[in-house]
Amino acid sequence: MKKKSWSQDIIIAILLLALSAFLIFHALTVQSAEARQFPILILLIFAALATAMLVNGIRDSRAAEKGEARFKNMKWEEIKYPLLVFVFIVIYVIAVDLVGFIIPSLLFTAGLMWFNYARNKLAMILVPCGLVGFLYVLFTFILKTKMP
Repeated sequence: MKKKSWSQDIIIAILLLALSAFLIFHALTVQSAEARQFPILILLIFAALATAMLVNGIRDSRAAEKGEARFKNMKWEEIKYPLLVFVFIVIYVIAVDLVGFIIPSLLFTAGLMWFNYARNKLAMILVPCGLVGFLYVLFTFILKTKMP
């Protein structure tokens, strides 16, 4: 008996569809009617793309069963760094909500530069300070919005 193989796209697409459904429900229950229009539009596009990914994954799995095509599942070595960056982003979002914008943004920018092998100490100081300073001036003084 032949072992049934599944494309990783199926599992990822199901997780993305569940995430988009949760976020759409959250937008419908928490936000006002005007504020939720754009997020729901983006989430519907996100769900449509996840559905296309699911259909493609099912087609790949069926083709692999017939021996017509073979998909390549990703290995841990290929996805560990993107997942680590995703964890950094989640920590950054939580820190911005807890502490505010400036300190987490400085640390996040410098941390990502270090993660991407930037070792110039002057650049590691000037780039985060310049970026955060530019965004602070842009949103606070030009757009007249309050930073978190």
